[in-house]
Amino acid sequence: MKKLKIKDFNLDHTLSCGQVFRWHRQRDGAWLGFINNKPSKLIQSGDYLYYEGAASISDITRYFNLKTDYWEIIRSISKDAFIKRAIKKYFGLRIIKQDPFECLISYILSSQNNIPRINKMLNELSNRSGRTIRFEGRDVHSFPMLSDLKSCCRPDINACKLGFRDKYLDDAVSRLWNKEIDLKRIAKLPYDKAKQELLKIKGVGQKVADCVLLFGFNKYEAFPVDVWIERAMKKYYKGKDGSYFGKYAGYAQEFIYAYIRNA
Repeated sequence: MKKLKIKDFNLDHTLSCGQVFRWHRQRDGAWLGFINNKPSKLIQSGDYLYYEGAASISDITRYFNLKTDYWEIIRSISKDAFIKRAIKKYFGLRIIKQDPFECLISYILSSQNNIPRINKMLNELSNRSGRTIRFEGRDVHSFPMLSDLKSCCRPDINACKLGFRDKYLDDAVSRLWNKEIDLKRIAKLPYDKAKQELLKIKGVGQKVADCVLLFGFNKYEAFPVDVWIERAMKKYYKGKDGSYFGKYAGYAQEFIYAYIRNA
């Protein structure tokens, strides 16, 4: 395996904190998944990240935001004893720069769902519409592109067992295909305006929009609120919302989520 020297980064915390799907941890501690739709195998040992697959060093560096000033973020959000405990326990957790399209579709399908079932849906969608690649001695499938989902036949969509979410998928694909929603334009918009654009898509509410803006566009002021975060905010931050943490609120959200969910 090739290796990359890393700093202030924890692979396990980053890939297991619920921000990204379709990564699977193996018994030997390695993770199998995709970076920029390229099959990849990663394992961390100390200050080195060992990797195999099609992803390059630049792909990995960008995907995990390894050039981000991590300590600036940590200093900015370290506002109280609770968040400091969460940071200490999950230090090295980084917000990934996901492909915006995959991120959007993933979180649309996450509505009223759990992580194992989301993974199953996304894998099924990829198996039926994505590109087949031979990796680690088996066939894996990249995430489908917009054109793949546009041309995907209804029986294949139905076989993915998306339930009521299939109409959300249809609406998103249609709006993106017709350029009613432009992800490249959204990337250039400020947070508030970008969020309003995403909210036009069926099935995209406040939480889903914030997840996509945070994980797909790295708009760090986004602060997704699910049941875990709602509980934490009520218990530890009465009367406060994500703005309390400032411009890196999304990072605070991830530390709190990991800490509360695994407490």
